[in-house]
Amino acid sequence: MPNEFVKVVEDVGHDIKIGAEDVGKAVVWLPAHLVQAEKVIASVIKDSPVVKADVLTLISKTVSLESLVANDIAAKGLNLQSDMATIQAIEDLVSYVRGQFFTDISTAYKDLKADVTPAA
Repeated sequence: MPNEFVKVVEDVGHDIKIGAEDVGKAVVWLPAHLVQAEKVIASVIKDSPVVKADVLTLISKTVSLESLVANDIAAKGLNLQSDMATIQAIEDLVSYVRGQFFTDISTAYKDLKADVTPAA
């Protein structure tokens, strides 16, 4: 029985490590692509301080998460307190993106689309 428990704990630790590495890759990817996306949405940012604030907040949250994930990956073994902080930061980022960020971007897109007149 104790060997089975140790195996389960090791498996969970391995899964958390792989998950953290995947999240780390996504966190590194996101800011790099946001910089590229900034060029595409530059006119919206100029016209919408809300979108600008949202993009800056998104970048700030991903950079903060990146350091948490890097620390978790660098740690040897499980550190439940640190892992939980990282999970909370991920949940916060996802909640922000799904809530305020997408709502504001959708509104800005609708406003921009309404301003565009089709060519005759």
